[in-house]
Formats: sequence, structure tokens, C-alpha cells
Amino acid sequence: MNIFRVIFIALLAASCSSPENYQEGFDWILHANPESEAISAADNGDLRLIGLTGMLLNEVPLIDKNCEYGSNVKYLKIDDVIDSFAERKYQVIAPVYAETYNYHLITYLRKKGIDICSP
Repeated sequence: MNIFRVIFIALLAASCSSPENYQEGFDWILHANPESEAISAADNGDLRLIGLTGMLLNEVPLIDKNCEYGSNVKYLKIDDVIDSFAERKYQVIAPVYAETYNYHLITYLRKKGIDICSP
């Protein structure tokens, strides 16, 4: 019985977070520029695409499902449970950001003759 109390208290404590601190984790996307960030990353040797992952989601926008992109993807986490308005904004913007970022990165790589997919 005591173990259940400990687990309950631990879960309760973990769920209590400051809204200001929680929101800071999502604010970056409101000021992001996916086009310039994609080009800058590529110029610095980071050729990873952006994917979206969550409980029921795991995809890389603009990439054929038959592509073997392996570890060449950095993922944005999309939660299935939304805890704040800031997180809701992030949930809506993240797929658009990922698609725009990937579009500009793919265009850049194709101009350089770099293959982004190994089917």
C-alpha cells in the first residue's frame, strides 16, 4: 500500500510544473525561420531532415514512405495529450515547420546533387 502512495505522490509532483517554464520549451517555434535554418544547417554539414513523432505518429514530411532515411532525421515530439495553450500552438505549427524545413533542405540538397533517399 505504501508503494502506491509513493508512486502517486511522485506522479503528482512530476505533473506540477510552472506554466512559464513549460511554455519556454515551445516558444522557439513561434520565431523560427525554417528556410534559413535548413540552409544554415546544410551549410554546417547537418543534412538531417525533420520528422514528427508521437504515440500514434512517426513520419517525415515530404519523404516517400519507401525511403530509407535511417538516422538522418531529427524528430519533433508531438504529444497526444495537450497540457497548455502554448503546447497547442506548438502542435499546430510543428508539422508546418517540419514540412517547410524539409522542402528547403531537399531543394538545397538536390541543387548540390545530394541524394536524400536510398529506396
